[in-house]
Amino acid sequence: ELLESLRGKSSEAWAWIERVVDRQQRAYRPTAAFSQYLVYRARACLAALGRRAPQDGWLAEQIAGMSQAQAQPGSLFRLASWGPRARFFVESGEIGPAFEALVREFDAEGLKPRSVHPIVAEYYIVVAHGRIHQFLGATPADRPTRMLSVEKALADLRAMKRAPGQRSHALFVQGFVASFRGKAAVARRLLAEAEALAEAEDCPWVLYAIARTRAHRLRDEGK
Repeated sequence: ELLESLRGKSSEAWAWIERVVDRQQRAYRPTAAFSQYLVYRARACLAALGRRAPQDGWLAEQIAGMSQAQAQPGSLFRLASWGPRARFFVESGEIGPAFEALVREFDAEGLKPRSVHPIVAEYYIVVAHGRIHQFLGATPADRPTRMLSVEKALADLRAMKRAPGQRSHALFVQGFVASFRGKAAVARRLLAEAEALAEAEDCPWVLYAIARTRAHRLRDEGK
């Protein structure tokens, strides 16, 4: 499910969520930590699909009763939860105060992208896309500040240990920054590399992001 989500193939990802839910509700004494993690992933996937949470059934009960208690800092479930928690906000378009609060919460844990577990790569990927959405939606006056946030997210993403599907996202963000920093030739090369890799990895999320970037550049140029 994680791999399909990082590709942007939400329907395929949801099919895996449904399998996990089926097994989890039949499991003997399912762990609270995993149930919580599953809820995070399910909410993010539903947001990507533009669907509301189910109104009845086991998953509906889990979502309705989401615990505010978090796993211990440094635990694997805690580390793995950052990605889907961030993706819920980005996929739903809620990249305002709640998203910023989550980023501050993450930063407070002092995790370093060069040494943290690769499972956190999803978080860095999602935050980079969220920062790009904020930049593209910003006023001309706010864009310089927003670009600094994009560049910070890019630095974290590039410092992260390589994880499956990460390279095409990183190349795209590099190309995006180059494009809006006026480095047209570099941007074309990076976006072309990202596009070729995304096609090879079957990653429509990156392909969409590249097309959107090119469209915004054309619009900014009056075309």
